[in-house]
Amino acid sequence: MTESTAQARLLRERAEDALSRHIVDRDLNLMSREQVQDLVHELVVHQVELEMQGEELRRTQADLERIRDQYTDLYDFAPVGYLTLNETGQIVTANLTIAGWLEKDRIDLIGSSYPRIVAESDRDTIYLHLKSVKGSAFPSSCEVTLAHPQDTPRLVQMDSRWVGTDDASAQIFCTLTDVTESRRTARRLQLLGNVIQHSSEAVMITDPNEVIVFVNQAFTDITHYSESDALGLTPRILSSGRHDRAFYVDMWEQLQKTGMWQGEIWNQRKDDGAYPEFLTINAVKGENGRLLNYVCVFSNISRLRDREEALRISNEELNQFAQVTSHDLREPLRTITSFIELIERKLTGIDDPEITEYFHFVTEGATRMDRLIQGILHYSQIGKKAEESASVDMNKVVEGAIHNLETAIKESQGSITAGDLPTVQAVEIEMDRLMDNLLGNALKYRSADRPLSVEVTAAERRGMAQFTVRDNGIGIDPAYSDKVFRMFQRLHAKEAYGGGSGVGLSICKKIIETDGGRIWIDANPDGGSSFHFTLPLAA
Repeated sequence: MTESTAQARLLRERAEDALSRHIVDRDLNLMSREQVQDLVHELVVHQVELEMQGEELRRTQADLERIRDQYTDLYDFAPVGYLTLNETGQIVTANLTIAGWLEKDRIDLIGSSYPRIVAESDRDTIYLHLKSVKGSAFPSSCEVTLAHPQDTPRLVQMDSRWVGTDDASAQIFCTLTDVTESRRTARRLQLLGNVIQHSSEAVMITDPNEVIVFVNQAFTDITHYSESDALGLTPRILSSGRHDRAFYVDMWEQLQKTGMWQGEIWNQRKDDGAYPEFLTINAVKGENGRLLNYVCVFSNISRLRDREEALRISNEELNQFAQVTSHDLREPLRTITSFIELIERKLTGIDDPEITEYFHFVTEGATRMDRLIQGILHYSQIGKKAEESASVDMNKVVEGAIHNLETAIKESQGSITAGDLPTVQAVEIEMDRLMDNLLGNALKYRSADRPLSVEVTAAERRGMAQFTVRDNGIGIDPAYSDKVFRMFQRLHAKEAYGGGSGVGLSICKKIIETDGGRIWIDANPDGGSSFHFTLPLAA
C-alpha cells in the first residue's frame, strides 16, 4: 500500500467517524421524508465544500511548488554567491554560483570550513570577519580572494549577518559578490585619472551642450583658469578674437562630419595673454551613436613657434652662407685652374715628368674641390627651391637616370632593370638627383669579379612607397651603414673607384627625409648592397 493510499484510507475513516457522531442522536427510522432529504442535502453540500477545499489546496500546493522552484532557480543561479555557515564557520548550504566559482560540486562544499576556500593570504581577514559577525545585530563586510584550482584570482565582497537567538540554531548568512572586474576597472580609471591629471597637455571635457565638466592641472597652468573658474562655463572663455566666424564654422563642420578636428589655434588666457596652441577635439559617442562628450586636448606651442622661427632664421643664414661661400670659393678655383692652363701652355715642349705630375696633382685637387663645393651647394638647396611637390612617376625618373648613365653602363657591361614603380608625392628635380646618385653609386662601386647587375623595385608599406635599389657590387660593411650617409664620409681612398666628394649619399638622405621618408642599407647575402628608402604615395 502506497503512502498516498494509506493517507486516503485514514481520511475516510476519520470522515465516517465524524459522520457517525453527527447522526448519533438521530434515528433515521423516526425521521420524516423531508428531514431525511434535508440531511442528504446537507451531506451533499458538505461533500461539495470538501471537494472545493481540496481543489483550492491542490492549487495552493502547485503555487507553492512553483514559487519554491523559482526561489531555487533564483538562489542557485543568482549572479552572486550564497552561503549559510554555522557558528564554527562550516558551510551548511551553498548555491551553484559559488560552487561554479570554485569548480567544485556543491555536495563537496557542504560541511567544509569556509576559511579553507579562501586564499591563504586572506584567511586572517575571514577569521576576524566571522568573529565580528557572530552574535552581532549589525551586518559586516570584507573583501577576500577565493582559492581557485587554476590560480585565477577572484576577488569577492562578502556581506554577512548573524541570524538566530541562540548558538544552537544561529547561523551566518553570507552574500558574495564578484568584484574582480569592477576593482580592476576602478584601478584602470584611477590610473587613467592620474595620467590625465598629471599630463603635460591640457585636457578639457565638455558635455554635448559644450558646458565644461572637467579640466586637468595643465589646463590651469596654460590658461590660468582654475577648475572652479572653468566648470559650468563654455570654451568660449578662451576665445582670442583672432579667428573669424568662417574659421569656427569650418572647425565644427569637420567635427560633425568626422568626429575630430585638429589644428593650430590662438586662444586667450584669463589674464588677457594670447598664445598659440595645437588643439585636438574628439566627439565621444555612446553605443547608440548619441553624443556624450567633447574631449579637447591641447598644448601651448609658443616655445615651439619661437624655436621654429629661430631655426628658420638659422637655416636661411646657413643657406646664404653656403651659397656665398660656394661662390667665393669657386672664384679663386677658377682663377687657379685658368693660370694652371696658362702655365702648362708656357711650358709646352719641356719634357719633365716631375713637373707634369705636379700639374696633374694641382689640377685634380682643384677639380675635386670644385665638386665638393658644388655638393655643399646642392645639399644646402634641398627643400629651399621654389618648386612644389607634385605627383612624380618614378618609372620615368629611373628611365631618365638610366639614360644619363648610358655610357657608364655600357663601359661596365652591366645592366640596370626596374619593376613597375609607383607615383610619389615629391619634387621631380630632386627625385632625378636621388636616382642619379644611387644608380651612379652602384656603377662606381661595382665588383671586378662579375658583371654589374642593378635592380630597382618598390612595394607599398603602411601607406608609403618603399623602394629598393639592389646591386651586386663590392657591398658595404654593416658597421658603416650609418656612417656612409654623413657629409664628407668615404670608406675608400680619395683616388679609389673614381674618387668623389663624399656628399652624394648625404644629399640622398636629405632629399628623402625632407619628403617625410627614410633611407637605410642592408647587405645582400650573395654580395652587394640594397638601398631602401620610403616616400609618400601620390594622392
